[in-house]
Amino acid sequence: MPLAHVNIGSNLGDGLANVSRAADMIVARLGVEVRRAEPVVCEPWGYSSPNPYVNLGIAFDTAIGPVELLRILRDIEAAISPASHRNADGSYADRLIDIDLIAMGDTVTDTPELTLPHPRMHLRDFVLRPGAQLAPRPGVASSAARPHGGGASRPALNLYRPMVVIRKDTCNPFFTPAMNNNHISPENSVKIEIFDPDGHCAATWQGSGFHNIQEAVTAAYEGSNPLNMPAEDYVYRVTDLDRGTTARYRIDAGGRLRILPEER
Repeated sequence: MPLAHVNIGSNLGDGLANVSRAADMIVARLGVEVRRAEPVVCEPWGYSSPNPYVNLGIAFDTAIGPVELLRILRDIEAAISPASHRNADGSYADRLIDIDLIAMGDTVTDTPELTLPHPRMHLRDFVLRPGAQLAPRPGVASSAARPHGGGASRPALNLYRPMVVIRKDTCNPFFTPAMNNNHISPENSVKIEIFDPDGHCAATWQGSGFHNIQEAVTAAYEGSNPLNMPAEDYVYRVTDLDRGTTARYRIDAGGRLRILPEER
């Protein structure tokens, strides 16, 4: 049976009690044995709030199809709190409970209702860290891949392998004034050349739809990683193809994205 990976989050009330309750309801509803990762506490992703999230990753085998499983998860979510996850202006809102289906075996799908693997899982430390605990076996869903960012394909649960997570809170801005504050327009195309320790270009990756450099570099590393090395072993040359601006980066041992001196 496929192994389903689900992420449960809460940043209102007793977060740990909320996510634990949701996991218990999944067990009761599906009658499955659930493995639970260690909870991860983090700042909200994609918006600002003084309320940190408690995140719980779980995994279980199920014969239920992905669309039906998604419907059940939504029913459980609504039973705990029917409140919208969006504000009136469309921005993210704090939530009592949030349940996401992250991946399901080798299933690859992209429909208006459901995309698997989750299209932003590789950008979220609070998904990757529990996933590394829940999918430690090599080869789990390793054949699943889907296109991302108009460029390379990326493996599904291979994203759960141990890796340095790029920390956006400590990311330095570009030297280039046109790309300061680390922002990229989502409409712009970005090319990232990945250089090995000897200075050879090992891979070139291109995509769009990113708001900042750390999102783009993370996607490039996860989509390429040509030599199967840790992220900090590479140098990343990032070019905004629409603006014609370029800068080089390295990831330090703490996961911080560091800008390098301009090439001469």
